[in-house]
Amino acid sequence: MSKDERDVAVKTISVLEGKFERLVKLLDIVKNYFVAKSRRLSQKDAQGKPTGKLIQPLFATMNEPSLAQVGSLMMLTCGHNGKPDDLETSNLTIHLDHAGFISI
Repeated sequence: MSKDERDVAVKTISVLEGKFERLVKLLDIVKNYFVAKSRRLSQKDAQGKPTGKLIQPLFATMNEPSLAQVGSLMMLTCGHNGKPDDLETSNLTIHLDHAGFISI
């Protein structure tokens, strides 16, 4: 392997390592959310019976969570099954680039 090929390989591994570290952090946020949610879903009374309050919001108000805990909203007019228009696609692409998921 030449020095140039080795340098490219080292750079590629470094980039991948950074992306994997970011992915681990994001998955940790998701895991923490679901762990906290499952604790709330599994509340029981003193006799061990479900309290009937099975669905409770994770946060009392939307002022409580941080942006890292809940993420951002993006305005889309296409709905769940539609195709976003060019502006929406562009906004999503820029958002994913800034989040480190893609590189444009």
